[in-house]
Amino acid sequence: MTAQMLITGPDGATARHALAMGERVTIGSSPHCAIALHHEPALAPEHILVSAEQDRCWVAAARDAAPIAVDGRPFAQGYVGWGAVITVGATRIALVRDQPNAAPRPAESGNRPSPVLIVALIAAVGWAVTTFRTADGGAAGVGVPAPELFGAAASECPADGAPASRAELFAARALAAEERYPFAPAGGVRAVADLERAAACYRAAGDEATAARAAARAERLRRRIAEDYRLAQIRLDRAIGRGDRDGVREAADALLALLGDAGGEYALALRDLRRRFGGQGGETP
Repeated sequence: MTAQMLITGPDGATARHALAMGERVTIGSSPHCAIALHHEPALAPEHILVSAEQDRCWVAAARDAAPIAVDGRPFAQGYVGWGAVITVGATRIALVRDQPNAAPRPAESGNRPSPVLIVALIAAVGWAVTTFRTADGGAAGVGVPAPELFGAAASECPADGAPASRAELFAARALAAEERYPFAPAGGVRAVADLERAAACYRAAGDEATAARAAARAERLRRRIAEDYRLAQIRLDRAIGRGDRDGVREAADALLALLGDAGGEYALALRDLRRRFGGQGGETP
């Protein structure tokens, strides 16, 4: 049996993705997803999971993501028949296979699954729960809750110096740190605070237009970094579950780089994980 997803984007463009039996495919806006759809603004970084079986598919949506529909009805997770159409935003994802005599089946909730399907169900539910817990800064896989990267937005200009001069200083420092964010992530975190201070100082100097631009830039950078932080937590938890040494080290390093000198017990736990998953790489036996 050949199974596939037929994806129709907001602009009407279509794409196909083959589905292997038992394969778990994530769909979202993140490049780490098996199917990354950058054209759909409603998609979360890791939004939908699809797992194909012989006569049906398991579909689950991340619990904090925008709602999805199956065949026009709100849907969270469960089995759906071949021929079902998943909708998120303006994107449609049809689940199809090459058995013309098999009629599409509606979403199922009462059928008793076989032991093999129970295993697939547990794995899929685990994905949704992991995504929810990690997105909320939970302790899944690490044992210590992840701290917040950002505090409250700076709203006052420091009193030492003319507001306009302070604003230019903060803005220039933030620009340099933002440009180096891919190489020095903790500097990007500090750049958010500098941009917020720059906005406050521009405002104190009476330059509302420049203040608004600095505040908007700070918010964009804050969202970008917060998303990187969340995705690194998800990758770490999944790498731990797979016993993937390289994956654990890479995700832990990404988190530590964002935290810089902060992080407290969470940073200590990350360093401990890195030591425990040391070795030559690959997956643990």
